[in-house]
Amino acid sequence: MIQRAVLIATALSAGLAACGQAESPPPATPAVDPAPAEVGPAACRSADMQLATAGGDAGMGNRVAVLSVLNRGEGACELVGYPTVTLADKADRPLGSIEARQHPGAYFSQGDALRPVVVQPGARAYFDLAWNVMPHEGDGEVVCPIATTVRVAAPGDGAFAMLPMELTPCGGSVRVSPFRPTAEDEAPASRAA
Repeated sequence: MIQRAVLIATALSAGLAACGQAESPPPATPAVDPAPAEVGPAACRSADMQLATAGGDAGMGNRVAVLSVLNRGEGACELVGYPTVTLADKADRPLGSIEARQHPGAYFSQGDALRPVVVQPGARAYFDLAWNVMPHEGDGEVVCPIATTVRVAAPGDGAFAMLPMELTPCGGSVRVSPFRPTAEDEAPASRAA
């Protein structure tokens, strides 16, 4: 019985001791003003783009047109990756039989890795549109479709800028390079495939 009383007394005193202690305050954290996040230019919008041709090349049935994108907006904008390209006929109907394939280069150059291109107001970015003009007779193609308009959308934008341009892409596809800051592909010719 004495042992039991001692156990009860010990338990009560431990419990009371715990009740008497205040909770320790959480450790103080120093007040730090967060650094402002660096904000880059907004993504370019198709509505602010004006398209033009800026050169090209041809050989062995292959064609490449260098297309420029002029920023008509009031501020700098950024293009990252590939434009969305569709072709239309003279009735302005999309040529659904022609697929625009993304490719880092054109027929005459290997191309560069994707990189952001900041386009200042009044400045231009560039990309290549490449196609073949030889019918793929082995696939049953005798005549190639005629496109009269190139439609281009900035990455992530559903609206299109238009460029009147006639081309006859054979083989069911065209190749589109990523945006770059200069008209000429900066990849060394020795890397060309």
